[in-house]
Amino acid sequence: LLVAPVSARITSVASIAIGSDVASGATLVEVTPVLAAGETVSLNVQTAELEGQLRGAERELALREATAARARELSASVIISTQAREEAETAVETTRARVEALRRARAMQLSGGASQLSLRAPIAGRLVALDVSLGAVVRPGDVLARVLRGGSRWIDVSVSPDDPVGASYEVQVSGGWIPARLVTRGSFVGPEGTRRDRLEVDAGQAAALLPGATISVRVGVGESSGILLPESALVPGVGGDVVYVETAPGTFAPHAVRVAARFGGRARLASGLTAGTRVVTQGAMSLRGESLRSELRHTE
Repeated sequence: LLVAPVSARITSVASIAIGSDVASGATLVEVTPVLAAGETVSLNVQTAELEGQLRGAERELALREATAARARELSASVIISTQAREEAETAVETTRARVEALRRARAMQLSGGASQLSLRAPIAGRLVALDVSLGAVVRPGDVLARVLRGGSRWIDVSVSPDDPVGASYEVQVSGGWIPARLVTRGSFVGPEGTRRDRLEVDAGQAAALLPGATISVRVGVGESSGILLPESALVPGVGGDVVYVETAPGTFAPHAVRVAARFGGRARLASGLTAGTRVVTQGAMSLRGESLRSELRHTE
């Protein structure tokens, strides 16, 4: 976290896109200290305000650390789930980050006297939030930016209590689907009536996953029978998916199929084709376009 050390006006914001990597110490925001509008607040009062926030955050951290220590004891005795222990430890890390950010802000504030302050990234990582506007006035302790440290990412999936765990998992990102693995099977049912399984995506593929985002997850449920096709062979239509079947050398016709599941760039069919049927797997959409143009010419 990057927080404002004093009441200040935003004078410059780094031209860094959200999701970009930033180096530790990179300047993200520049501010000019000011008194809050309409107030005669002294710097000492601002310091006291920041000190109050810091003391509150330190008390919260102590409480969360005690809760996490107790969770580790109970988890070792299998009284609570591993997931509950991990959630308690995550809460500790989140609160500790805020305490450290407030301490940095206090140190900067106590240095005093600067007409312009450069606020820098506290760690190297991915910029996930830059919540400032040029010219805006911020108060001590306001969160200005968030930098996410590199590494793997956890994904919590809500499923029916009776559902078996998957044989494999994929999560959807902007570039398609990437693999994930099961870390923990939820061992209790929450108030919403579901259990929460935890997945993990390796650091090398986790860059597109941002904290708090809602994403789609594919779950492979073991061995199944059926004809497998590349997803590129499927053409969506008004009545469902179709594939283009070779009816004669160089001649193709659309044929309706029903998809049972999609996974890893492939589709398993529930019905519509028999084994050995030759279908178009590349360029099927182009055939669809040619078919539509041919129909239009015949109606003219």
